[in-house]
Amino acid sequence: MKKAAEQKAVSSDSFSIYDGADEEFADFTVAPKPKAAPKAQDVAPLSAVAPAQVVFANADSIVVELPVLVARTPADVDGDFWLVGEVFVDGQKVAETRQFVSASGLAQLGPTTAFLKLQAPVTAPVGQVEMKVSQTTAAGTKPLFTQMVKYRL
Repeated sequence: MKKAAEQKAVSSDSFSIYDGADEEFADFTVAPKPKAAPKAQDVAPLSAVAPAQVVFANADSIVVELPVLVARTPADVDGDFWLVGEVFVDGQKVAETRQFVSASGLAQLGPTTAFLKLQAPVTAPVGQVEMKVSQTTAAGTKPLFTQMVKYRL
């Protein structure tokens, strides 16, 4: 009862009832500030805007998402092509997605970003998958880059 009366008497300028409370949270740490994502002007066309990441996981599969800068301006694209994303688990291809890129489908006043998103079956509760990105035109397929993605179910 004395403590209740003491709390009622506390003004907004008085924090004396909280003295010693800092030790209560001594084992907590503040997370580091997240790194800023690169801006489109800092990334070359047909490169990853950010690292691939697992956006969903269930009992035996994951969903991996990767943003790819297609073009900063329409002038960066000289013809139609397919942007292809493939996921490999233990060296075996398990998923593929394709996104058609056409000059008529590009943003006119800013960058165009494609989001490659795939669901892939996995065999272990913790592991790593490989994501390969390529560009396919009438002339053939050109590998662009590869990223490794860690996951935990």
